[in-house]
Amino acid sequence: MKNKGIILCFAAGVCALVLSCQPLENNVNKNTLKNYYMGFEKEEDITGIVSYNRDGGYNSQLGMETDWIIKNDFRAHSGERVIGSVYNDDSVANDDWLVLPLMRLSENSTLSFFAAPQYIDRSEEIFDIIISGEENPVDESGESILHVEFPQDTDSWEEFTIDLGAYGNQDVYIAFHCTSVDQYCLRIDDITVTDISEM
Repeated sequence: MKNKGIILCFAAGVCALVLSCQPLENNVNKNTLKNYYMGFEKEEDITGIVSYNRDGGYNSQLGMETDWIIKNDFRAHSGERVIGSVYNDDSVANDDWLVLPLMRLSENSTLSFFAAPQYIDRSEEIFDIIISGEENPVDESGESILHVEFPQDTDSWEEFTIDLGAYGNQDVYIAFHCTSVDQYCLRIDDITVTDISEM
């Protein structure tokens, strides 16, 4: 399987995928709690985020191997841009990971975000939220703290909120792991992690 780390960045209004994996950076004072927000509208929103394409999957409509991509025509929850795991290969399940920067959580931390399938006729998207203390959570060392399987015939945004208090005072990576089979695109938008200090 492929395990290709890539840093996300904007180019010409659409996300470009740079084929290199660098250490996560985004340092702040550990004594200062703040909220982490990512809405994919600005370049600084995606600083330090890494994605991994472990399936080598292909999207027939785009005519290319695909991963998490940022586009402005995927019907964002808010603003103009949204990130999506684009994949419609029926020979193997999707195995794409979107990993947030390393964060030190507090006992009051929560994770919230919006998710939705792109198309109502290919809506059975599947994903997990994985939390891990390892720099590369795709090595399966993490713990699934949420498992979601969207039903048929929906493309509506749904909000998810997870209490992260059990991981207070721990340094963790939070990852979105898409494992859909032959759907089209899992959209994620407006990610917020409250009361954190990043490493």
